[in-house]
Amino acid sequence: MKLRTGQPQTHRDSILVFWPALLLSGVVLSATAGQSQPGVVVTQHGNVTNLETKDNLRSFHAVDCVDVSSLTTDYTPADIYPAVRKCIDRGDLERGARLYAVAGVYGRFDMLRVLDESARQAIPVLQLNNLSQVDPATKAKFQATVHGLLGTDQLTAVCSQVRKLGPPTYYPTYMTQHGMSAFTGKGGGLKPDFNAAEAWESSLAGYLHCPATPQ
Repeated sequence: MKLRTGQPQTHRDSILVFWPALLLSGVVLSATAGQSQPGVVVTQHGNVTNLETKDNLRSFHAVDCVDVSSLTTDYTPADIYPAVRKCIDRGDLERGARLYAVAGVYGRFDMLRVLDESARQAIPVLQLNNLSQVDPATKAKFQATVHGLLGTDQLTAVCSQVRKLGPPTYYPTYMTQHGMSAFTGKGGGLKPDFNAAEAWESSLAGYLHCPATPQ
């Protein structure tokens, strides 16, 4: 997460900068508060102070526009959403749509396991950062491709691909460092009673509407 103190920014910038903090308004409002926590990078630009937690939304792997079969469970949504954008830029919308599905399921899984509710906003911010600049016509085509891919005829194949890949094996640093707990030092980390198997099924069903696996 990045916060700024000082002169207000443009409307668009203010949404990107302050939106993750709105739910917990007032928790972190100054550079002094940010500097009190390790891993908070403070930079000064004129009379504007930027506070950003280390590894916020960070991608640790460069992923190209690849098939789902080439992904690993070490790849986070912060790695995969940029790959979606690469596919869109190359006109490979179907491959991009499949990667988008994986990123969405992995994001849902991570949202279920982090304690800090504000950290969960990492997913819509990643989507915004990577896809907001796609031109409207291309964006409409991509959305149509995603909807078509997740239609009745192809849903089984997509679900099968994601199930074969399996649930994440990484620690969701990109998300935990996006939450207010990264500034306050309280209420962060993962749920101690987290049930990975249940969360995986819930993510597949809740995001892709995949049918449950036969018992």
